[in-house]
Amino acid sequence: MMNENAEDRALVRQVLGLGGNLDQLDPWDEEVARRKAAEEGLELTEDHWTVLHFLRAQYDAHGDELKATKLIRELSERFKDKGGKKYLYELFPKGPISQGSRIAGIPAPEGADDPHFGSVH
Repeated sequence: MMNENAEDRALVRQVLGLGGNLDQLDPWDEEVARRKAAEEGLELTEDHWTVLHFLRAQYDAHGDELKATKLIRELSERFKDKGGKKYLYELFPKGPISQGSRIAGIPAPEGADDPHFGSVH
């Protein structure tokens, strides 16, 4: 869950129409990710880090234009050799897009709350 400061910053970005590149996000590093993951009951492995860095790279490249439908296809394709969606849900049981985005420190893309696109209710 976002804290009030994060919600305020997100609202400011939305109102001002700021783009979605990584330099406009809250500070993030691997320690922040470990802390967020621990709050969600996850201990990050190399496999988690690979997915998290992929999510951040996608967000950096596409910003707020990235949609959940496209991202889940990209993730599934990128990790198909390891099992695709099944593998991703094993790593991020609350959704590779929604949970992965939270831990990666990026906004979840449009449509991420749809259970068919990497989010679990």
